[in-house]
Amino acid sequence: MEEAGRGCWPTSKLVCNAESRKEELDCETKEAVVLLTTGAMNPVHIGHVAMMAHTKSELERVHNKIVLAGFISPSHELYVGPKCHSNRVACLPTRHRLHAAFLACEDSDWLECGSWEALSNMGGWPDFCEVAENLREYLQGIDELPKNIRVVYVCGYDHFARCGLHRGLHVHGTGVACVSRHVGGDVKCGTTDSKMHVFSIANDDSEHINEDAVAEDEDGDENSNDEDATLINKHDGDGSEVKKISSSLIRKRLLRGQSVVGLLHRSVFEYLTVGKGKGVLCPAHRYVYLSLTQLIRRFPTMSDKEKEELEHGLFLFGSKRMWVFPKTPKEKMESHMSGPYLREMPSGLLKMIRQKEKKNEVFFLKKDEFGTAVDYGGTSRCDYNAASTWLASLIDPVTKSHYAPLQLDVDYWRGDAALQVFKQAKKASFKRFQHCTGDCVATLIEEGTHDYTPCMCLFFPSHPTLHATI
Repeated sequence: MEEAGRGCWPTSKLVCNAESRKEELDCETKEAVVLLTTGAMNPVHIGHVAMMAHTKSELERVHNKIVLAGFISPSHELYVGPKCHSNRVACLPTRHRLHAAFLACEDSDWLECGSWEALSNMGGWPDFCEVAENLREYLQGIDELPKNIRVVYVCGYDHFARCGLHRGLHVHGTGVACVSRHVGGDVKCGTTDSKMHVFSIANDDSEHINEDAVAEDEDGDENSNDEDATLINKHDGDGSEVKKISSSLIRKRLLRGQSVVGLLHRSVFEYLTVGKGKGVLCPAHRYVYLSLTQLIRRFPTMSDKEKEELEHGLFLFGSKRMWVFPKTPKEKMESHMSGPYLREMPSGLLKMIRQKEKKNEVFFLKKDEFGTAVDYGGTSRCDYNAASTWLASLIDPVTKSHYAPLQLDVDYWRGDAALQVFKQAKKASFKRFQHCTGDCVATLIEEGTHDYTPCMCLFFPSHPTLHATI
């Protein structure tokens, strides 16, 4: 665990603060603490840093702690990407979320950006408890630090209540700080329990503090502190104005070319507006449409928004191309027998398929030479290897690099790694995966069959910026 964290948890500020406060630490009347918060950080804004600063102040003032450092840990793309995708909101690629978090902490003498969670290659994304455990075990191996240092996870009330964190993290040497919610005079807060190392942090009289550190937001990211609206209180005479800040608001303004002055730290603002992060925010991740039959039925009633997503997406159909574009009488007969490809095809959809073919954004899984008009019912094999080659030839507009090939190793799908994939997929509420297994996916690959749910699973472990759908 220590090796896994090396280089991902910068400790120069932490070691420096431990040295400067050595006398306090030697008294042993106060406990040494390091704060940790996780979240999409899509992007990080002034409220995230303010929440950490307020928690530090309260733990030292009220709870007799010595806060030596704090880590902001952007979440893994396998978690953030699908969540943003399912809620149809924009997402910054991992390296840009990490760099923005680094810039937000750069001028602080105690805050750092932790990258272990975002860069983890453990086959899925680490949950917040695993992140806290990794950080604590890594810190235990640093000689310059107190051996009994405690990692306190900072979160909001909704996440605190949903995950039952009033009992703590159940990870040795950790604690939880629940940042209260204060809206319209109604204060939601956790209960301080010193034995369980659970602390309630009030924010009602503080400037720049998160309203709700992990509210269920439009990203659906209930594991993070990303989208919490931040309240900034500005008093003017007898009245006061409350201004909300959220990552959602910032993304919308960035996409529309509107001002985000005052919402981001200056260096983050410059990075996302005039630096290398300019223009990297994509309106939404890309959909891969697997069912031409469903598109034929839905296309006439699709909204303009849905048709925009269709134009931006990829088509990976389980049919033959000649069923859509038959030339000979035999091909026309097979098309009629195979589905509604000619009888019900909307002209607008047919035109879109032709246009996307020119951009190499359409792939038909069944080759025209496979099967005959007699065996249209399913004996024609799907060529997943060719589909993987096609996908790897395309550029991901989010990462600006080629897509990874499909995961077609049947031993992988029948092994322990696939169990982790399905565990993470179910945790992310992908309901179609609930009754699918790695063996189903392996059979799909081996036999060349076409089943929507196993097809969707092919994309999940290695394509966080793609969302397969029917």
